[in-house]
Amino acid sequence: ALYISLKMKASDFEMATVWISGSIYNANWKYILAMLPWILVLVPIIYRKAYMLDLFQLEEASMKSIGVKVGKEKSILLLSSIGLVSACVSVSGSIGFVGLMAPHIARRLVGIKHRYMIPICGLIGVLLVVLSDFIAKTVFAPAELPAGIVISLIGVPYFLYLLIKTRA
Repeated sequence: ALYISLKMKASDFEMATVWISGSIYNANWKYILAMLPWILVLVPIIYRKAYMLDLFQLEEASMKSIGVKVGKEKSILLLSSIGLVSACVSVSGSIGFVGLMAPHIARRLVGIKHRYMIPICGLIGVLLVVLSDFIAKTVFAPAELPAGIVISLIGVPYFLYLLIKTRA
């Protein structure tokens, strides 16, 4: 990776670095339209399988005993999630802490039922990205940080809090 980055043009290297850090500053309607089919197809599949996500909190043997085809359901949910995440990452880069923080915050707000948690998790993710992008553009002006770095600055203390709370 270092060799490739050394051989890149400076402008290409800068774009790649910003994408790897996770940023939405270059997003436009063309990217949204490219993501829209993936969102319109995969989000309903995942939402319809919310009851299955609740069942996955059981042991696998318990799920099999009530007639759930565990392998098939895992595959459907995993492939749907991979498609959705891939579409989002292709536009914004890796803003990893959103996927880690949003579910934890949603679970604290609405409990463990995925029927409620999925939409709240999505809304929290959107709010985190928009808020971090706003902070990146205003607080650090005239410099503009990628949104992924700001979310990391928020995410690390949050996970330290969760770690301390879990151990106590």
